[in-house]
Amino acid sequence: MARWLAITVLLGLLLSGAAVLAVLGSQVNDELRALRTASSDNIEWNLPQLEVDLLNLQLALEQSGDTDPVASAAAIRHKFDLFYSRVQSVTEGETFNTVRDDSNVADRLDDVRTFLDEKIPVIDAPDAVLLARTDDLIAEASLLRTTLRQLAVYGVSAFAQQSTLQREKLSALLTRTSTMLVSMIIALAAVLAILFRQFGVSEREGQKRKLTNMRLRAVIRTSLDAIIVVDNRGLIIDFNGAATEIFGYTHEEAIGLPVADAIIPERFRNAHSLGLTRFIRTGEKTILDTGLVVLQGMRKDGSELPVEMSVASAEGPHGTIFVAFVREITERLRVQEELTAARDDALAADKAKSTFLAVMSHEMRTPLNGIMGTLELLANTDIDKKQRAYVQAAQTSGSFLMRHINDVLDISKVHASKLQLTNDVFSPATLADEVVDANRANASARGNEIRVEAGLDHSVYMVADRFRVSQTLLNLVGNAIKFTSNGSVQVGVQEIATEDGPMVEFRVNDTGIGIASDKLGEVFDDFVTIDTSYSRRSDGTGLGLGISKRMATAMGGSIGVESDFGSGSSFWFRIPLVRGEKPEEKPDSQPDTDSVYEHIAPLSVLLVEDNAINSFVAREMLVGLGHEVTEAGNGLMGVEAAENQHFDIILMDISMPVMDGVTATIKIRESSGQSRDTPIVGLTAHALPEEMARFREIGMQDCMIKPITIACVTEMLANHANTPIPIEGEDDAWGEESDDGTYINSETCGELIELLGEQRFRAAFANLTDEAVRTLQSIPRPTVESDLPEVQGEVHKLAGAAATFGATVMQQHLSIVEAACKRQDVQAVNEGVGDLDTVWKMTREELEALLE
Repeated sequence: MARWLAITVLLGLLLSGAAVLAVLGSQVNDELRALRTASSDNIEWNLPQLEVDLLNLQLALEQSGDTDPVASAAAIRHKFDLFYSRVQSVTEGETFNTVRDDSNVADRLDDVRTFLDEKIPVIDAPDAVLLARTDDLIAEASLLRTTLRQLAVYGVSAFAQQSTLQREKLSALLTRTSTMLVSMIIALAAVLAILFRQFGVSEREGQKRKLTNMRLRAVIRTSLDAIIVVDNRGLIIDFNGAATEIFGYTHEEAIGLPVADAIIPERFRNAHSLGLTRFIRTGEKTILDTGLVVLQGMRKDGSELPVEMSVASAEGPHGTIFVAFVREITERLRVQEELTAARDDALAADKAKSTFLAVMSHEMRTPLNGIMGTLELLANTDIDKKQRAYVQAAQTSGSFLMRHINDVLDISKVHASKLQLTNDVFSPATLADEVVDANRANASARGNEIRVEAGLDHSVYMVADRFRVSQTLLNLVGNAIKFTSNGSVQVGVQEIATEDGPMVEFRVNDTGIGIASDKLGEVFDDFVTIDTSYSRRSDGTGLGLGISKRMATAMGGSIGVESDFGSGSSFWFRIPLVRGEKPEEKPDSQPDTDSVYEHIAPLSVLLVEDNAINSFVAREMLVGLGHEVTEAGNGLMGVEAAENQHFDIILMDISMPVMDGVTATIKIRESSGQSRDTPIVGLTAHALPEEMARFREIGMQDCMIKPITIACVTEMLANHANTPIPIEGEDDAWGEESDDGTYINSETCGELIELLGEQRFRAAFANLTDEAVRTLQSIPRPTVESDLPEVQGEVHKLAGAAATFGATVMQQHLSIVEAACKRQDVQAVNEGVGDLDTVWKMTREELEALLE
């Protein structure tokens, strides 16, 4: 590096010297040209000639009286002009620059210019004036002659001095040029010496690079990864041993082959060629210099294999080359597939467990429904005191069994990620009072005192899932009562500060048997009962605390326990304190069961149920309430009965053989039977929220969760009896508002806002608006019956969305249009579609006003 730097410096000096020599040579040439073209003769002639011209002027002045006045004036002016021109040449001409620099010359020239400037007015005056001034001009010209003579002497002297300086300057230039030339010759000799020395060094460096290349080639050939080098034409120029093992070509076979034909499957070759061409033309890269990529390669025998490849570019002696580092990953992918399969199996097993729990809880509810219903019917008969005690004991056991089934169902919901939380506003202290009051009888039965120690005022309200909070606290209180005899249970509620913000802490302290320290870590596991000494005296599946932990975690909180074996336990759970405003109290206008029943006329009920016991229980309840019951053993029989007879209400089991309740409901609604507009209420052992929404979407008005009781049957009949769904499309139905003059059910809408929260409700409302606008714009005006199915499909989807938001009038109009489509009444459909825009406008305005 230092040698090349020295050579560069010397070459720079040589170039600089050459430039300097060129400049000096130019200057010497200029000086020689100046000497060759020296104007000494011109100066020596012109300066004395000034005096001659002045004499000629003086002579013309003196002869002015001997000739004609006009000719005399002209002669004077002519001689003056000649003298003036000569002076101008000396004062302004480039030839006289050297002498004008002399101060003596400059002073005399100033005097001459002053004389001329003063005489110009006289010369340019009229002839009479000029001739009258001749004597003055002659006298002044005589005085100027001495100045002109001195000017000539000083001018010649100045030019002589200037010539001497030029010769000295030329001599100096020649000396510097010679010195620079000698220096350049010396520098050139030094450069040649260094170059000869550098040539030897380069020879040695070349040998070293050759050895390095040989070592690098050896490394490439012995690399565990395949290394393939390709030129810019796509031809292989190097192919190491690992590449031979992977792709099957020998080094000699591979060299010169197009890489696309050698190792790239045929279906990818076109893309490879396009990518190479694009890179050569534009420099655009795809997989080049982008790191590792996974591709399909091809062996010599045509079989394919997965490879991991990294491609880099470099400049070779004949243009760009590409170096590919390739590794076969068949084994790695196999291991990954095995791991993925193992993970999928584990997930499938977990899902199967959750599904099994859900199915088993459902299947257990079905016979339990029959047991509980029969016991309720038996309790309402005339039985003696001892028999009633037996019935009550059976009902209590059934209630415990139902609670365990509910626990299993809650676990299945959590595992299936289908546990949905609501946002309720409630007082934590009031909820604690309610839980204690509900468990006071159980506590007394075991000789326990139970009380609330509220550190939080009853006026403090929070926003959370009230049911889940209550369920969790019930589990902890029930657990404390089970494992405490003749002691006390204390329920505390207070606000605490944590790193995550304010929390509400519910704490349940008992004086029971306590938990051993080595068992504390297991109490929240599923199916774990810690103390076997109480296992025979206390019911429990070991699920309650596990579910409580899941509930607390789902609500963003935590749960824990502190206990000393033999001295009692303290269970607590905490959830975030989101403060809320006290909700407005609504008057309890719901009449009791007896008063409701008094206002329900006898109804004709179609009961569609495949389970004989459940059918028996439901029939007995309905008959006992004074209603007429027709039974159908499956969905198909229910559809046939609904088509042939009008019923006031249909109770439809969801899960049945032959035809399930969902399919049966759809067929009833789509038929032209006598009960197609009858309210249908589903019966199911359990249903998730999304399933309930689907039941309503297909045409059910409600859904009852088994086991059903007389109270819930009575309430259901009061809500849905004698309220057929509006699908007849009477002429006076179009454009009607609800009874209170509004287009929406504010209670339904308010519940939806409370469930979703305002932000999510606004987003859902925006989706409803988009769907309504799109549907109303796309609904065709039918002209023939074949156009009706498209209209029916559009209005059916929008009707479900309208019902969700409580848009009752909009839902009614859409339902009437849908019914007209089913009746194939083209005129009624057009009338209904024509009014939908107005109904939607009013509905939208009310919804927007509610949000404001």
